[in-house]
Amino acid sequence: MYNSFGVKLKSIPCYGVYIGGLEFIPTYTGIHYVEYAANGRATSYPYYYYADALNDCAESKATTCTQPLDLDYSTRLQTRGDSDWRAMNLRAGQTYTAMATEGNTFFLSVRRSDGSILRFNSGYSPRLVFNVPTTGKYFIEVKSTRDTYFGSNLAQYIVATGNVAARAAKASVEGTVGDNAPRTLDAAKAAAGKENTD
Repeated sequence: MYNSFGVKLKSIPCYGVYIGGLEFIPTYTGIHYVEYAANGRATSYPYYYYADALNDCAESKATTCTQPLDLDYSTRLQTRGDSDWRAMNLRAGQTYTAMATEGNTFFLSVRRSDGSILRFNSGYSPRLVFNVPTTGKYFIEVKSTRDTYFGSNLAQYIVATGNVAARAAKASVEGTVGDNAPRTLDAAKAAAGKENTD
């Protein structure tokens, strides 16, 4: 990344997987330049590359992105370690669930207003049930834990009111569901938005 005067502001190399990516927050509104340059020594054939510059959610408390409660959400993660933070307002004493709604492998965390981690989980379809100590602003972080090669990872998840994970698990066990209990994940998520306690 260069500013309008051609001064380099940030850079990153491509390594073994032939992928490189960086996140950049400009300090001014206006022209910037993006450079893509080969770093190999071979001269017998041309280099081809696929590149993009796109709007993103900052991986810090400087993010301006927000997270809706009780709605499925999806985000595209471009490279290994690419992290999107979204702000949300949560209430002390309330139970919340953060969980994947489609199978994928990624890192999921809830962060305090100062950016420190309150709770986290990672792996295939991560989930966590949590409470917050005080009412106010928090962040949900979704981060890629693998390289994407020539595509991107789509992480689909929800931050819901109530213990959706427990209700969804109970709903999947035949014979243990009451007449008024949600019987699918979608039903559990819908019910979670109407309940204030477990």
